[in-house]
Amino acid sequence: MGKAAGVRIVCKEDCGSSPKKLFLRDFNIAAAKVNLPFIKKSLTEDVMWHLFEPAGQKEIFGRDNVLQEYKNNLVIVPIEFVIDTIITHGYGGAVKGQIKSKDGKLYVFGDFYEFNSAKSVKIKSMTSYIVEIKN
Repeated sequence: MGKAAGVRIVCKEDCGSSPKKLFLRDFNIAAAKVNLPFIKKSLTEDVMWHLFEPAGQKEIFGRDNVLQEYKNNLVIVPIEFVIDTIITHGYGGAVKGQIKSKDGKLYVFGDFYEFNSAKSVKIKSMTSYIVEIKN
């Protein structure tokens, strides 16, 4: 999501009603702020990330490669990151929201997660859809 340590975070109150929801909230905030230590500890070594963004489509395999993508990705530099919905159940979870970028564009996103077990908070697979909203 780009280099954005000072990004404004907005999260609906009901997005923290369970441990996995709290984890996904914190993971998305870490992603928006490019908090690499938090991201690293949240992923399995063999994580797979399917990323669909305005700049194109990517498949990124492995924790080190995912961390590199977060570190180098300057496509969208957020000034505001809004989490509207977090859903979790068993092995999976999803997060939906909006991103306002530094260049004035508005995006919506949907992230889908698969954990390495029903009780784990380690992510083994992610699929992210980021779409620009045209005015």
